Amino acid sequence: MWTVNSGAAGCTTTTGTTVEYRTSPDGITGSMPQATDMAQSGYFIWHINVKWVPSKQEFWTVAAAFAQGTNCNNTVLFLLRSRDGLHWTSYSQIALNTGTTWDRREIYRSTLWYDSSTDLLSIWYSARGGEEWHIGLTQDHYQEFLAWLLQ
Repeated sequence: MWTVNSGAAGCTTTTGTTVEYRTSPDGITGSMPQATDMAQSGYFIWHINVKWVPSKQEFWTVAAAFAQGTNCNNTVLFLLRSRDGLHWTSYSQIALNTGTTWDRREIYRSTLWYDSSTDLLSIWYSARGGEEWHIGLTQDHYQEFLAWLLQ
């Protein structure tokens, strides 16, 4: 299990967040948190959803993060990958930025699904342009998306 630790300041932190990893042999007793290197340059990670992608033998996460100097009401989405769950590869490119209508304020909680037979990556996300929340879906072929992230 991965958790985001922002300290007592919560989503108004100015010192940053860390992502921690825990294990449990029985779902009741948990290990002490182990720090990961999951981070996004210039941003504080806020909400994550980690998935194991069997065909790639990697963990992938879509991470809502807010720019340093702002707060958790200003999140955008990043994609990060890991072979072991502790050491993560991030990309400077925002995976999903705010739009111009119903999603203009923030991109928030999300999840992903990868279909290895079609190479299709699907990301479901919550977003808002004002006070009302919506759910969106965006899709792309993973290899094309990865090439775009690497630009």
